[in-house]
Amino acid sequence: MSFKIKVNDAVFEWENNQLTCTKESTMLLFKDLLSIHEPKVVTMPDGIDYDDDLTDERNAYSALLGTFPESKIIKDLSEETEVENIVY
Repeated sequence: MSFKIKVNDAVFEWENNQLTCTKESTMLLFKDLLSIHEPKVVTMPDGIDYDDDLTDERNAYSALLGTFPESKIIKDLSEETEVENIVY
């Protein structure tokens, strides 16, 4: 599985078991925001809140959506095709 998420003018993508971003400054901002993130008690499928560990695909996906609520999902974790390529 993989995902692709657009945040402003940058695109985050999970590929080859790591998180990549088209803009280094946006990746650095993301990591900085995660470093000051205070976990809250929430109910999630895995029972934990995300932290700054970006070595897990689902954790990185949740962290991106939680950190950048204005983001746009281009390719979801459960999808095999990119959202932009689907004709409705």
